[in-house]
Amino acid sequence: GRDHFHAESATSASLRAVRLDNNPKGNPEFWAGAIETGLSERFNVTEREMAGRFIIVHAATEDGTARYDVAVAVEGSELLMIDTFYPTASDASRFGAPVASAVATFGGTLR
Repeated sequence: GRDHFHAESATSASLRAVRLDNNPKGNPEFWAGAIETGLSERFNVTEREMAGRFIIVHAATEDGTARYDVAVAVEGSELLMIDTFYPTASDASRFGAPVASAVATFGGTLR
């Protein structure tokens, strides 16, 4: 992506925010479906939720220890994607709700 941000905790929980070309052109529902398809190869997709202008796809490992969340929104000709990986249930419990809240209220443009 052209513009991105990445952060990682001491326990390897990570967050990446990236701006990509919306190509092929799709709305957030299209991209959430594509993400669910891609994640389903390695994770159990557990749910989809609205968070402000983003759709968040939640997925977990079969044993439930790790969780991967991907939030998508379309802004003009660009796709905004924020993905978070929680390697343990403890990380998901600790960081999941605050990250989802930040995503829901995100008003920036990743620039």
